[in-house]
Amino acid sequence: MAYKIADLINDFHGFVQIANEIEVRSHAEFVERHKYQTLAIAFLKASDVKMTLAVDVMKASANKLEFWAGQYNDTLRQLQGWRNKDEKRYAEKYGSLTEDDKTQIERSIPIL
Repeated sequence: MAYKIADLINDFHGFVQIANEIEVRSHAEFVERHKYQTLAIAFLKASDVKMTLAVDVMKASANKLEFWAGQYNDTLRQLQGWRNKDEKRYAEKYGSLTEDDKTQIERSIPIL
């Protein structure tokens, strides 16, 4: 279980890095950056589900996961804030996300 959680966290970090490296100069790049931000959030939430499962089913020590729970909450809040600010900033500059854009982003998220 620890390896699965670690893999999800590594994927999360990778998506944050990719999103951060995209310099938005067009609507398509805005959609791409938003997609990777959304993927990062999805993988972060999946890691939380796995940690909860580890505590509930595998009887892992909740005390050991308490630090990570605080980190999870802070990171999720920061990531959602980053994505929301980007959405406002780039929507003004390149146009809001369309329903097609949102559908494309949703389809890029794997079932975790």
